[in-house]
Amino acid sequence: MGPTFVHTHRDENSYLRFFSALDRMIPNFRYQMQAIGSDGDEATMNAIAVSFTSESFVNLLCASHKKENIEYKLKEMKSATPAIRHIVSDIFGTNVDSMLYQKGLIDSETTSEFDSRLRDLKTTWDHLVPTFHAWFVSNESEKFKSHLIKAVTDQAQLDGHFSNNRVESTNNNVKDWVGRSGKVTLPVFNRKVEEYMLPVSNRSLRWQFMPMDHMIWLPHILI
Repeated sequence: MGPTFVHTHRDENSYLRFFSALDRMIPNFRYQMQAIGSDGDEATMNAIAVSFTSESFVNLLCASHKKENIEYKLKEMKSATPAIRHIVSDIFGTNVDSMLYQKGLIDSETTSEFDSRLRDLKTTWDHLVPTFHAWFVSNESEKFKSHLIKAVTDQAQLDGHFSNNRVESTNNNVKDWVGRSGKVTLPVFNRKVEEYMLPVSNRSLRWQFMPMDHMIWLPHILI
């Protein structure tokens, strides 16, 4: 699973302790790490910003989570389903067919390209959902330029949009294996996780993920 953080509080100090522990265990950890991806949790993002200050470091956001957040916001604005599909495709791209992918804002190769394309979408978006473009500019555009667009994922040496779905899958698998009652003691939890990590031949189900050596995806298991 890679480095895994077991914690009882979802706050910035907890994540800071995790990064500090890794820094003590791994020589030059803070300086060797090139990128970290997360789902955008505020406490996690703040801890990452404090812990990793290298100019070349990349702080990635999960495109899948961001897409869900955008869809939720559009529904909150009482948008029609076709309008939601159109705007989401404008932002995240869409597969026209099995051979053709139509790029979205997230595929911008520079921040200036992103800004230009976003301006061009104003008329269409204002027609579909009158308040959405202004909201997106105020609340999301800088996040996209700093954490999501192709210019950022290229810097992190990723091929395509970043997603932490595999970490979410591992997280859910561990919770299913340990039990979701919320009443598991730490010694029992540790034993169950050790069992979970046994070779696949010893268990009927195991999803194994190989982390890239210059990145860390953050599974965080709240107990």
